[in-house]
Amino acid sequence: MTVRHRLLHENYCRRLAGFSLIELMVTMAITTIGLVGLPFTLLESDRFSQENTYQSLAMNMVDDLGHRIRLNAQAYADYDTGGAAVSCTSQPSQCAAWHNGSSQQAAANCSTSELAAYDLWDIACAGTISDSNADYTYSSSADSLPNPELIVSVNDNQGYNASSSEVQITLSWDIRTAGQDDEGNAVYSRDQASQYRSSVSTEFSLWHSD
Repeated sequence: MTVRHRLLHENYCRRLAGFSLIELMVTMAITTIGLVGLPFTLLESDRFSQENTYQSLAMNMVDDLGHRIRLNAQAYADYDTGGAAVSCTSQPSQCAAWHNGSSQQAAANCSTSELAAYDLWDIACAGTISDSNADYTYSSSADSLPNPELIVSVNDNQGYNASSSEVQITLSWDIRTAGQDDEGNAVYSRDQASQYRSSVSTEFSLWHSD
C-alpha cells in the first residue's frame, strides 16, 4: 500500500469513527428521553385502566338499580332523592338476606317504600360486613368507588298522553385525587382543582301499568 493510499485509508477510518460516535450520542439522547418519559407513561396507563374499571363498575351499579326500580315499580316515586345524593349516615332496614362475616342474617319484613330506601342505600353506600381475618372487606360495590354519589330523579306525566314516568339515575365518583390541600380538601394531581369527578347515567320510562 502506498503512502497516499495509507493516508486515505486512515482518514476514512477516522470519519467512520467520528460518525459512530455521533450515532452513539444521538442514540443515548433518545434513550434517555424515552426512559425519563416512561414512568409518566406507565402512570397514565394505570390511571386510564383504573378509570375504565370504575366506569364499568358504575354502569353495572346503575343498571342494577334500574332493574330494582322496575321490580318495585309500585313504589317508584320513593326512589326520587330530591336532587341530592343518597345519604349514607344511617342504614335503613335490611330488606335482603346477608352475611355479616360470621353468620347468615335473615332479611327484614319490608314495605315497598322501605325496600326503595334499602335499594338506594345498598347501591350508594358501603356495607357493614366485616371479617376480622381480612385486612379489608369489600362489602358492596360502593366500596370499590372513591366517594360515590347517587342521585335519582322521577318525573311524572311524561310520554304519550302523559301516561308514563321518567326515571333518571346518575352515579358519580372522584377520579385521580392525589392528596389534600392545607384545608383538607381533596386535590387533583394535575391542575390542583378541588374536585374532579366522573359519572354515568341512564334514563328509562315507567308506564303507569308497570
